[in-house]
Amino acid sequence: MALKENQLRAVQLVFENKSSETIGKELSVHRNTVDVWRKLPEFKEALEELERDFLETTKRRARKGAAVGVSIQIQLASGKDEDGNKVDHNTRLAAANQLTKYLPLVAPTETRTEVSGTLTTKAADVAEAEAGLAEANARYAELQAQLAAMEAEAAG
Repeated sequence: MALKENQLRAVQLVFENKSSETIGKELSVHRNTVDVWRKLPEFKEALEELERDFLETTKRRARKGAAVGVSIQIQLASGKDEDGNKVDHNTRLAAANQLTKYLPLVAPTETRTEVSGTLTTKAADVAEAEAGLAEANARYAELQAQLAAMEAEAAG
């Protein structure tokens, strides 16, 4: 049985953490009706699908944000801002330090559990992301060496 328009709206409101009473008032039905809907397998499936979609969207946005963050941090750590202006030593050092927080987020792996135990799987674009991560790690090590040399020069 497919859910009706009111029931689909109720799924959205449950997802938004609204009470049965609030949902009932908004949809002009009794709260007990909402409670009955919540128990329907189709309702539960629709809610789970909405939650899965939200989680996947959130993961994608986080990965994109991390990739943008890494790009900005690499640029700053290399000594230039987005306009090509030189940045000071402290900004470079802070940017390089921030890279250690962003880099693990760029190429996450997903884990799924099988009957035989836990199997780690990687998304199709992980190889490309890992290559970019290796490049970023190499650049980070290079920048750390440059910063150490600059700190030694400034101290001496």
